[in-house]
Amino acid sequence: MAIGAIEALQKYGFNKGDKSKYIPVVGLGGVPEAKKLIDQGFMTGTIVQDSKLHAKAIYDVAMNLASRKDPIAGTDYNYDETGITIKIPYYVYIKK
Repeated sequence: MAIGAIEALQKYGFNKGDKSKYIPVVGLGGVPEAKKLIDQGFMTGTIVQDSKLHAKAIYDVAMNLASRKDPIAGTDYNYDETGITIKIPYYVYIKK
């Protein structure tokens, strides 16, 4: 969606390199096209969630549930403040 926002802004002359015509746009997902837009200075940043870490978390939780254990037993995962959702690491990608 952030890439679409950039495309729409650029259609009207924004986020094309002129700092006086820049609207910050932040995305979620860290796809290569978004990273390229960030590196070019057209997009502000994105949050990257590592798909390998997600897959491992799903596997670990599934194996615990299949063994009738607490979903995060024996892992480094933690529940969020609700006690239901498991926190999985992410990182911020911005222009350096």
